[in-house]
Amino acid sequence: MDLASIPAPRRHAAYGFFSRLPYWLLVALLLGVLIVWRTLTNDTYAVIFSAVSRGLGLTIYVTLVAYAGALVVGLLIGIARVSKNRILFMSRSSAAHRCLCCCSTLPSSAHRRSLPL
Repeated sequence: MDLASIPAPRRHAAYGFFSRLPYWLLVALLLGVLIVWRTLTNDTYAVIFSAVSRGLGLTIYVTLVAYAGALVVGLLIGIARVSKNRILFMSRSSAAHRCLCCCSTLPSSAHRRSLPL
């Protein structure tokens, strides 16, 4: 039996994946896992995380409500700008102008020159 005829042992697929990772990344991942584990097992951080989680839920709720409100206001102003109704025709430019002036950092005189009335 010749040594060249013996097939090389196959390695597991995970070995190829980990052999291509740089060492600094492996060390950073290990330190990250260690820091997360130490943080989650500390009682002081448990109190902090419970307070932050309540605040995070409130922040997400306020964000979603504000986004939905902005969508509704934008839709109504957009419909008013293309409407042929006389009441909406009279108020459409002024409503869009007020929204642009309130939401922009430019002075309102710059908007008056750029908006067609």
